[in-house]
Amino acid sequence: MKTSLKSLNNVLRFFHVMPALQADTMRVVNPFLLGLRGAQFSNSFNAVSRHTIDIIEPDYRNYRCGIAVCDPQADTFSVFRATTVPGEYYVNNPLQPAGAAVLCPGLYNYVIGLHRRKYAALRQSGAFTLLRDTNRNKLMEFEKDRLCRTAQSGINIHYGYGPEIGRFSAGCQVIMIDRNGLAEWNAFFDQCKYQRCWQYLLINAKWLCLVEAFKSGHYPGMWLVGSAGDDVREIQRKLCGHGWQIATDGQYGFKTMTAVVAFQLKNGLSVDGVVGAMTLKEL
Repeated sequence: MKTSLKSLNNVLRFFHVMPALQADTMRVVNPFLLGLRGAQFSNSFNAVSRHTIDIIEPDYRNYRCGIAVCDPQADTFSVFRATTVPGEYYVNNPLQPAGAAVLCPGLYNYVIGLHRRKYAALRQSGAFTLLRDTNRNKLMEFEKDRLCRTAQSGINIHYGYGPEIGRFSAGCQVIMIDRNGLAEWNAFFDQCKYQRCWQYLLINAKWLCLVEAFKSGHYPGMWLVGSAGDDVREIQRKLCGHGWQIATDGQYGFKTMTAVVAFQLKNGLSVDGVVGAMTLKEL
């Protein structure tokens, strides 16, 4: 499946993150990072206003994600091949007994610093929400009690060699570089080093396919982060009825998505944070 990454401001409005990223009340002005989980494309080191992306399933072996450096004022971005999930080695040999850490979609804070006190990187700042692969089956099937929020996980953004992830990520967001040099990382970090604090919006790349549909009011029978209205309010009420304490404000934000993920896990449904026909029926 192909889609295009275009119009950053449309994407930001869709995911209701404008207030968190903007420096005034009118528009987003601060550069930020956009993580795309489940995407294949060619690197675009120079800023562009549109880029074609192949939507694919992420896995623990290959770099099947992307990280974009976004400039909302110019409505442009540069895209780098990456992974947003841990490598196969750490799925089988996790650093924590609870299992390998996978960063949940959401909005997070980073600062310029060092990874392992050696390498230039963007370091985790503040609490992050993680899921853990407790049964180590290399599938994103997680138990409800392994959904956690922690400031101690060390989910940094740094570089790693390709073509396979190997041991370069135990949960970190890793830019893939060629073994002949650091061209990819240098191009990425050169754009980051002039701003100490960065916000990082991580989404599932397949959600981009729905941005235009939802923006135009055509709902394809599903609800996800960015949806709003009475249908969302009813979904929130049903989730509250099942024991999750969330606001019933009609805005499908990341707290609602976290409750949906936990509900899907508990009931043996496909875990994607999207309320479709099967999840709605179970609710």
